Amino acid sequence: MLILARSVGLYFVVTGAAFLANPASLHRYIIFWSQGKRLYWVGVGRLVSAAILLAAAPVCRFPWVMAVIGGLNILLGIPYFFRGIAGMKAMVAMWEKRPPRAVRILGTASLVLGAIIILCA
Repeated sequence: MLILARSVGLYFVVTGAAFLANPASLHRYIIFWSQGKRLYWVGVGRLVSAAILLAAAPVCRFPWVMAVIGGLNILLGIPYFFRGIAGMKAMVAMWEKRPPRAVRILGTASLVLGAIIILCA
């Protein structure tokens, strides 16, 4: 389970580094995931990563950190199923309009969060 938790952390680090290095990559990422019903897969991905982090929490160095991050992933994954495609596309459109500095801040946050997950697992 620790390997899966570290894999989740590595995904956060890689996507954060990509957004930090090239803010335009967020636009391509958004275009890919907002086609058709792929937004639901984003919600599934968040819930699966939350389940992995929560399952790995008891054997991690700092179980409460993993539990908090897993809980936040659950809270962030649920709206994908209740807002519908139109509501989620409106939220995604908001992120597309963000300036490069905001995208870099998002990338930094993702990178730091991934590093915390890797260090705790």
